[in-house]
Amino acid sequence: MESLTRTEEPSFRATQISQTNGSSKDHIGNGKVSPMRLKYRLAAFACAAAMATGTSALVASPALANVDNQTMCFKDSSGTVWCIEETGSGAIQVDDSITATYFNVPETVSGYITVSADPTTCVTTGSGKGVNLATCNKNNNYQQWIPTPISGDKYEFYNASVNGCLHAAAGGTALNVYTCNGDTNEIWYVSPNIL
Repeated sequence: MESLTRTEEPSFRATQISQTNGSSKDHIGNGKVSPMRLKYRLAAFACAAAMATGTSALVASPALANVDNQTMCFKDSSGTVWCIEETGSGAIQVDDSITATYFNVPETVSGYITVSADPTTCVTTGSGKGVNLATCNKNNNYQQWIPTPISGDKYEFYNASVNGCLHAAAGGTALNVYTCNGDTNEIWYVSPNIL
């Protein structure tokens, strides 16, 4: 097995760039980068720089981590924002009020969607395709959600056990799993703030 030696460790840090108008932008360019995208971009940047300089990069895969304390909301066809919120006794629903439950959300591969305030509680489905909260169980594939980036902070969450996407049922506040079809009520904005 080849041994790795580190002769020089590259230094990476986010910097502020002053512009002529006095405002500043982050190194990505717009000053507003989602936490999900920023972690992935920084990890990719570190790996690319290490390969270019011939050094080793020991970077944890962003695919293994969750992004913590995120709301999960969608906009319906009329522009109303609906967010997932916990209602007690293991129930969750979408509501158009200004409250929302915060979740820890998988970034790029299958993982749990957990309640931020209690990371042992997971969003789960079942053979009936209803969605609720239950104690996390590593052997329960109904709790494994695969995020599919749509654009920006918008994602679909696919569950292979029931072959469908996390979906807000039409005409009500219930959540279920439905055939992935790109409808607005299954495109989730994942953000630290309510839209």
